[in-house]
Amino acid sequence: MGRTLFVGQQPSSYEAEKSGEVLTPGGALDNLIKMMGIPSLNFFEKFDYINVSPHFEPDGLSPEYHRPDMRNLRPLISGRRIVCFGPPVASAFEIDRDKYEWCQFFDHPKWDDFHGLFCVIPYPDTRNRLYHNPEFRGMVCRTLDMLLTFS
Repeated sequence: MGRTLFVGQQPSSYEAEKSGEVLTPGGALDNLIKMMGIPSLNFFEKFDYINVSPHFEPDGLSPEYHRPDMRNLRPLISGRRIVCFGPPVASAFEIDRDKYEWCQFFDHPKWDDFHGLFCVIPYPDTRNRLYHNPEFRGMVCRTLDMLLTFS
């Protein structure tokens, strides 16, 4: 299986302002890397990262708008593990998050030619109340640890 690809929603306004900087201090990816307990350079050596939207959208991500873009990515992401940051990202990939447990890897039900595995984790933000539950946070951290062993 190819490199794991983490997929976020959109660049923050900070990232858009800095044009090209991917890692916002305190942002979702920064929080995820901290949960993994590795330096950010190690993260980018082992994993790939993209956002559903390449541009900051002040009104938030519109998953339906970006579905054609995600379909066009299929050849590039075939044979990988794809980790979606929250239900909006999953929705952009045409995944009904309610049909799957958090941190569960599954074949995409609508992409027969994909040959990869998807997983949805809650949006990694310190304000996300799911991460305030130690058992839940532990489940996400175990999933991230497993991905580290595969890289």
